[in-house]
Amino acid sequence: MFKVNILVLFENINNFFLLQLLASTLGSLEALLEFLKTSNIPVSGINIGPVNKEDVMKSSVMLEKSKEYAVILAFDVKVSKEARSIADEMGVKIFTADIIYHLFDNFTAYTKKLAEDKKENAVSLVACVFIQNIFSTNVIL
Repeated sequence: MFKVNILVLFENINNFFLLQLLASTLGSLEALLEFLKTSNIPVSGINIGPVNKEDVMKSSVMLEKSKEYAVILAFDVKVSKEARSIADEMGVKIFTADIIYHLFDNFTAYTKKLAEDKKENAVSLVACVFIQNIFSTNVIL
């Protein structure tokens, strides 16, 4: 039974995105992974136990491709001081919670804010290009 549970967990891992998932027990890891799967949130790394430096380093790779997935979701586990320090320095977000729904809500709010920021930046860029085109046009009145 234990081997089957581990295999099922690894079937739900997506190697493209580097969202790391850590939990205190196999059962909570399985429940959280299923919850994220039904919410279409990709996960590539799972572990049982505290968040450490290696977890942060794995997640930092995603900063170049998709900032919203340079994240560690830590359910009912501790985060080492070294891991927290490196994550803050690199820009990797670590979300911790003792209730699955709180962890999910915090992550969802974070990704929503990132999407809003991207939208605002796109609008600002369009406005700048528009203004630049107005002033660069050689129109004689």
